[in-house]
Amino acid sequence: MMDTRKAILKACFAVAVFFYVAAGPLSGPLYAESEPLDLEMQELALFYAEEDLIYSVSKREETYLEAPSAVYTITAEDIKYSGAKKLTDVFRMVPGVDVADVNSFVTGVQARGFSFFPKYARQMLVLIDGRTVYSPQINATFWDQIPVFLENIERIEVIRGPNAALYGANAFNGVINIITYDPEKTKGVLLSVTAGNRESQWETVRYGGSAGNLTYRLTAGYHETRGFSNVHDRIRKPQLTFRGDYAIDDTSTLSLQAGYAGGDRELAEQVDPEVTSYFLMAKYEKRFGTRNTLTVQYYHDYRNSSLSTFKHEDKSREDDLEIQFNRNGDKYNLVCGMGYRVDRERTGFLSGDDYRAFTRKGGRDLNIETKYNHIFKMFVNYTYHLSEKLHLTTALMIEDNDFVGTMYSPKGALVYLPTENHSLRFSVSRAYRTPSFIEEYADMSVPAPFAPGYIGQLGNEHLNPERIVAFEIGYRGKFLDNRLSVNLELFYHDIDDVIIYRDLDEPSVYRYDNHEDNHVRGVEASFTWKVAPWWRLSMAYTYQESSDDYLEGLVIEQKYTMGNRFMLPMGITANIQLYFVDYFHFEQEAWVPESTVKDYTRLDVRVSKTFLDEKLELAVIGQNLLDPRHYEYPLALSAGEANRTIYFEFTYRFGGE
Repeated sequence: MMDTRKAILKACFAVAVFFYVAAGPLSGPLYAESEPLDLEMQELALFYAEEDLIYSVSKREETYLEAPSAVYTITAEDIKYSGAKKLTDVFRMVPGVDVADVNSFVTGVQARGFSFFPKYARQMLVLIDGRTVYSPQINATFWDQIPVFLENIERIEVIRGPNAALYGANAFNGVINIITYDPEKTKGVLLSVTAGNRESQWETVRYGGSAGNLTYRLTAGYHETRGFSNVHDRIRKPQLTFRGDYAIDDTSTLSLQAGYAGGDRELAEQVDPEVTSYFLMAKYEKRFGTRNTLTVQYYHDYRNSSLSTFKHEDKSREDDLEIQFNRNGDKYNLVCGMGYRVDRERTGFLSGDDYRAFTRKGGRDLNIETKYNHIFKMFVNYTYHLSEKLHLTTALMIEDNDFVGTMYSPKGALVYLPTENHSLRFSVSRAYRTPSFIEEYADMSVPAPFAPGYIGQLGNEHLNPERIVAFEIGYRGKFLDNRLSVNLELFYHDIDDVIIYRDLDEPSVYRYDNHEDNHVRGVEASFTWKVAPWWRLSMAYTYQESSDDYLEGLVIEQKYTMGNRFMLPMGITANIQLYFVDYFHFEQEAWVPESTVKDYTRLDVRVSKTFLDEKLELAVIGQNLLDPRHYEYPLALSAGEANRTIYFEFTYRFGGE
């Protein structure tokens, strides 16, 4: 293992030296002070709308038609007019992405199948400004514990399908990259208050300003709700975020971010465990002329919760350092980098005792151990313009970690642009999902009201990583003077070694193990049409199916969405979002009984009016208007019913430039 790591580090160093030399000295033509910075991006911005520029697919700016993966952009306007108050609700509009609320603070978000077991989606990597918020404890995203405000999000780029060649293991079925505003764009004061039924409330206050070369933003807020029906899930969440960007000189910037989210989450009557999450992040960017950029990023994440049943706080710590170099040539674009990450987990799930110890000793007497995972990685993404109409992208991630050793995640894509407004794409890629700490090291039990009096769970240190080989064909087109955008994606995923529970010979004891192969295939179709300057219409349809009866219930077969946005006179706007989600069926697994979630149709409406030169906005929001309540997740797994809700929203902005 150590020899492999040394080899990777040596290779990383060699690549860094090579590209440093290739970039040229820090003087001369490539570094002439008189040259405009980011010239290529300035030219792109002149000819393409903001939503047509994509960053996340290749870790560099490129046009939407050229991006070598299926990607959907959610803009700040989409978030605002949708009426979404939870971050996860905005993903419902994305073709190929499934969203299921378990309760008010637990939500599964997944792309292209294997959606929601157990409660959290495990194959979707989530980032905020390049910082991973995907937890290695159970390989999932704890959405309620992320310090982020919807008002600060500039755009969200959702990649469907693997992109491990750039982001590493766990970018398995897709990547969600949440990009917040630069502080320069959020100067002044914002006050927002929302209140509705189920004792729901959101309060947000934001202040942005500048001092010399420093621009900054400070945002504070509080959220509380009684939650869903038929379950105890009240949430109280105070949160605070800060971002400051400092221009060191004309070619260098330093960005600092920090955030905190806390409060309590109700698990049962009179049981309200507390949660504490915070992060610190620093990012340095240096531009060498108009073609070369070097980025160094470090962040620390911490999460401490009492949500487990073992009377011990779950403590997670992650430290991540990444270096990235970008070069834009006349006929090629290069992105390469390397990184190191260490994850530390200390939880009652990883007690280090025999799994029966909980029922013998009780939670307080367990021997809690801290487990570690060290991750080294190196990646390269190279796009070569074979001609103006034909672009070839090749990428590779080499990654080594304590759980499974060294993994290689390659990707190849060919993009053909027959005319200015149309593109065809074919890609093939491979990705891995490494086992989580729970899947690797679980050693615990919980009391049960039947013989032998407990349910035991065991990890497996011999697990193989889940592996996917994905094939994708895509079409993008623009019609009617770019007022109509059409997208069509066909995909086929060959998945091996899916990690599931298996019964052991001993009653009521289950162990994680690898399952046989599976295949998921499907089609995603969507369009956005600016019917008139005041009317925007969007529709999307998804069909997907699995080849394996055992896992078929983890795939929602059909979904469609339709959105209408009306920009009416006198500052009035109306947005209508309709969602249909097909039923899905769980086969029995471990202690989870067989169950079916019925299909449902959800209607969300937001109507607003602005005053005082658009500084003041009043809005009425309705969610789940067609149904008083419905389940989105099996009742057997402590799910609640999503309710019909009505909110009143007040937003006031002043003092900005």
